[in-house]
Amino acid sequence: MIEFKSVAALLHATPPQQEQFKNEGSLKIAGKEYRIDADLQQVLRTHPQSSNIARFFEGVGKLFSLGSSTSVAKAATQQLFSTPGAQQQRLQSDDAVAHARMLFKDRLITTPEDVLERLRTQRPATHDSEHALLFQRAMSEALKQSPTGNELHALVGEQAMTQLLNKLTDPKQSMTSLEQLYRQPSAAQAINALDPLLKIEIKNLQVAQQHQQALITQDLGQGVFSGTLEESFYNPTGFTENVDRAAAWILKASTSGGNEWSNFTALLREYSESSQDLTDSSVLKQLHHQLVPNLTRDYRGPAISGGSLPSSIGGAAMLEKHLATLDSKDPQLGKKLFAAVVGFHGFTDGNGRMGRLLYALSELREGRFAPLDLPAENSLHGIK
Repeated sequence: MIEFKSVAALLHATPPQQEQFKNEGSLKIAGKEYRIDADLQQVLRTHPQSSNIARFFEGVGKLFSLGSSTSVAKAATQQLFSTPGAQQQRLQSDDAVAHARMLFKDRLITTPEDVLERLRTQRPATHDSEHALLFQRAMSEALKQSPTGNELHALVGEQAMTQLLNKLTDPKQSMTSLEQLYRQPSAAQAINALDPLLKIEIKNLQVAQQHQQALITQDLGQGVFSGTLEESFYNPTGFTENVDRAAAWILKASTSGGNEWSNFTALLREYSESSQDLTDSSVLKQLHHQLVPNLTRDYRGPAISGGSLPSSIGGAAMLEKHLATLDSKDPQLGKKLFAAVVGFHGFTDGNGRMGRLLYALSELREGRFAPLDLPAENSLHGIK
């Protein structure tokens, strides 16, 4: 067991010494034994067990010494665990509960709500970035464990749910923050404040999912789904090649504002002549990157101001699941791809262009191109 003459001597402990007593879980300071509770990042006095006399002198020492064993343990804790390395260990802990136990030295913290309540009631004197990070982590985990969180998980899966909750609890999104927690009467109230956002997301995802599933059993070659545009409306130049006609159709409907003609025609030629599976989500991601190379944002949140669009994260997860149900040899694949890409709106930008590009590629691979009209598009994607 490594021994130090005083707490101050801990300052000069070499890295191998620190590693040794942390691994051993014990050390001596001024002749007295202390144990290290790694789960709490805390140094505690190991009380003498040999005899009543030893315990008596330990008590007398507290009365006449300048510092009690408790104060020595507290100072040693401060010395060992108020370091960047100790903070990094806390930040890398498995969950918010483990993080908070180390930060607050309290094993009674057992749930994310406990963590939030402790953060709410123990406000630091100055801004503390670690408290803010712990808040985001605990809030995200609390929402995961809620009934609404479980419902969202069933729809989009673990990865997408975690990504979405991390975004919703990010102070940059202005949905919640540590400052707002301080103003709440309880941690439960803070958690409940975000619940409606999840319910909006779930509702919009379910509506999109139900619409796409309903299309599977319908004949998309009949009725409103078969509507096409007058040639002169979208192709006033009078292009005759299907690639050019398709590019003109996409450009007519595009709201991006740039001159993307050369990009559209290049992608239409490249992918219509390739055998890449258009129901493969990795192919779609690659194609979207080529179609919209300069994205300015990486996230679109739930439609809190009305509308039926899901978040980009939830929409992307649902789109990927839906793509796996499509048959790449389906003669109506193009319409189903358009419907799913626009309906789930899984990209932060360019969903309309992407959907039309996929429809056009499916048509071109069959040696044809029929430009969908607006009623057909609306009936396919189902966005209200």
